[in-house]
Amino acid sequence: MTDNYCVKSSLFSHPDRGNYMAPKSADSKPLPISDTLQDLAVLRAANIDLASVLGASYPDASINTMGSTNANVDPESQTSETPGGQPANSKKDSQVEQSFEYAHEVRAAIRMFRRGDVDNQGTRVDGVRDELEEILDGLPSK
Repeated sequence: MTDNYCVKSSLFSHPDRGNYMAPKSADSKPLPISDTLQDLAVLRAANIDLASVLGASYPDASINTMGSTNANVDPESQTSETPGGQPANSKKDSQVEQSFEYAHEVRAAIRMFRRGDVDNQGTRVDGVRDELEEILDGLPSK
């Protein structure tokens, strides 16, 4: 069923302005990963619980990211302190920072792949291996 639909480009659509899902057309393209990661980082930084946004659209929407149900979540407890003794906001800030670092590293890896750096290094390694095998073949065996 999800194969016939794709998510609209705006994560912040208003429910009165139309459906959140649109029929997939032949020329539709997936969302760029950089935009998706940025939207997720904004949602996390804004302390938005995706389960509450999704509502009853999905069967798992009643479970938030902390593993408890929305009915049992106390909003006061989410902003006080984590089990490790670290304030929740600083933990979330560090998680957002880690998300940005991860996205940066992924973009760098994709750029290296597109430039062909991996293939170039592989070719160099194969050349060195061939030269070493020739040298090894030229050495007298014991």
